[in-house]
Amino acid sequence: MVPLLLLNYTKKNLLRSQHRVFDQGDKNSQLLAYLASEGSVILPITTVWDVSGAKATDPELIDNTFGKFYTNLYTSKLTCPDGALTVHLDSITSPKLLESNVDMLDGDLTQEEIVEAIESFPRFISEQNEEQAKKTRRMTVEAKQISNENNLTAVTEFFLLGFQTSPVVRIFLFFLFLAVYCGTICLNFLIITLVSTSKNLHTPMYYFISQLSISDILLPTDIVPNMLHILLNNGGAIAFLDCFIQYYTFVVAEGFECFLLTVMSYDRYVAICNPLRYTSIMTSGICVAMTIMSWLFGFSIILVYIMTISKLNYCGPNIIDHLFCDLVPLLELSCSDTFIVHLATYIISIPIVIIPTTIIVSSYTYIVLTVLRIPSSTGRHKAFSTCSSHLIVVTIFYWTIFSVYVFPTNGRTLTISKIVSLLYTVITPLINPIIYSLRNNDIKKAVQETLHKRIVW
Repeated sequence: MVPLLLLNYTKKNLLRSQHRVFDQGDKNSQLLAYLASEGSVILPITTVWDVSGAKATDPELIDNTFGKFYTNLYTSKLTCPDGALTVHLDSITSPKLLESNVDMLDGDLTQEEIVEAIESFPRFISEQNEEQAKKTRRMTVEAKQISNENNLTAVTEFFLLGFQTSPVVRIFLFFLFLAVYCGTICLNFLIITLVSTSKNLHTPMYYFISQLSISDILLPTDIVPNMLHILLNNGGAIAFLDCFIQYYTFVVAEGFECFLLTVMSYDRYVAICNPLRYTSIMTSGICVAMTIMSWLFGFSIILVYIMTISKLNYCGPNIIDHLFCDLVPLLELSCSDTFIVHLATYIISIPIVIIPTTIIVSSYTYIVLTVLRIPSSTGRHKAFSTCSSHLIVVTIFYWTIFSVYVFPTNGRTLTISKIVSLLYTVITPLINPIIYSLRNNDIKKAVQETLHKRIVW
């Protein structure tokens, strides 16, 4: 016996150490061991009687008494006076078998039974574990199938929180964004009208600027009206389909602007680096073809991407703590595996972000090298002035996009994320026509001529 008895943990410690002996004994002893191990009484053994009836209180003597008793018991050498064994067992507080259990389990285990039980035990455990694993996997698959079936119709709408602030602040933001939206629509329509009516603006550069104005009208029109509704009502519901239509329109406008800014940078590259061939390269047909291709790329590539996202299942909360339906909050609400969506995001970023960015950087690298070769400062200033507005627009656009979707967002609060998202959805479409009108003498002149005609008329 080990010193477990000396620690007085009679019930669990003693009988736990005896299991190896009990498991090879008779059926009564096996059941007794099981009942003892399942019990909850923990009592110290302070007094026992040995097989001769002598009383023992010393811990070491108790240890030796138990060892001698079980050694003699399982080597068939146990001899004791009548009643001594009963006195010995009665002195121990341990579970006793009922008479019915004794009769039922009466009979000795044969050596063959013991050997067979010992040999089959590991295999039994292995089979049980394998069966349990199969059962667990089957239940997991069934639960996932049931969950997927329920998820298809679980969420029918999303709830956009917007800015959760006081009513006074929300009313102020409502009128502020309303004024910005009206100004954006008016200024961009002005650019489109001037380019369409003024003959001096019938050039490739201004044609592309008018297309940029169309994109700058489409983007805030997709976001701002619903955002104003959210501000007035301190949140608002949007249908599942409407949410993805809003996100699709938003990504199409942003994707088209990426392609268009790339085409505009190429236009500036040809104008500065190959001025003698500019009119032959940038013909009206080429300009229209480039614009149509930009729109088609935007609509088609983004459509495949949106279809991938729309197939996600939404089974949990439907609250979006944002101003509009955007990628990150939609993925956070999904209960499906989003690996395919993340993979599609990386793949689609190649034609929409990486390739256009590379072309723009390459174009302006050649532009800078060409301008620096111009001997006169006046010539360099004039060359830079033709592309400065476009460079400012490109910088603002990519800075806002990268700050939201590329740069790390650790530590950024939800409020900051909402404000940053406003930069490229609300503020940038307003800034673009201002930059092109304030820094462009041709547009200023076209505005003056138009106003003069109206006054004279």
